[in-house]
Amino acid sequence: MPHREYVLMIDNFEFGRLVVIGDLLLDQYVFGSVGRISPEAPVPVLLKSHQKVVPGGAANVAVNAAALGCSVALVGVVGADKNAAALKQALSLWPLITAQGLVEHSGWATISKMRVLSGQQQIVRIDEETVIEFPLELQNRLIEACKTALETADVLICSDYAKGVLSENVLQNVIDYARSKNIPVIVDPKRHNFSCYLVVSLITPNRGEMARATGFPLHPNQEVEHAAQAASAPFGGDVLLTRSEKGKIPWPRN
Repeated sequence: MPHREYVLMIDNFEFGRLVVIGDLLLDQYVFGSVGRISPEAPVPVLLKSHQKVVPGGAANVAVNAAALGCSVALVGVVGADKNAAALKQALSLWPLITAQGLVEHSGWATISKMRVLSGQQQIVRIDEETVIEFPLELQNRLIEACKTALETADVLICSDYAKGVLSENVLQNVIDYARSKNIPVIVDPKRHNFSCYLVVSLITPNRGEMARATGFPLHPNQEVEHAAQAASAPFGGDVLLTRSEKGKIPWPRN
């Protein structure tokens, strides 16, 4: 039988205390206007007006939850670098988010995605990213940080961007611990096989992730329910398919 613990929280907007564990990113935006082409190369010259940084990845999930009034304990990995400092500063603007679960690793460079925009038009995105396999000692620190946060939590959210935090070891340990305390688990998946999410309450794949996991092309829309059934079967929980501007489809349907 599908898990339903999260439904009443959403219906009543009583979100309670969340733990979000996953890949932390720093999103940077550089704004300006383009008035000419460079004489050095056929590229636009941006006259910069301003820039901003905002939490990205799992940190963005935490910010969205805090904006709804949730208390959020955020768990993830940061480097000992300027991007980590900028991310922590951006998170400090949200008093409902606690960042004690941020684990620093000197061998990790905090991932950044910088978007350069002229007006509303994005010109280029510059990524700073080197994905590594986290050592077992670091994985254990993540597990312990998550377990500590779960002592006072109502829901666990695993936000996977396939950058290394949610390894098989970390994912299974934190899910098992949450379920041992009857804490519902929500996963935004990146794996091609959903069987590793056994006993979670809800997964939220997008169209591409669902298609890869089930083999259904999801075109036309009649295939969506068949894919949702196939996706739910390996782990026994509910599915919320996200489809960008086309909205979301829950399975099972109420």
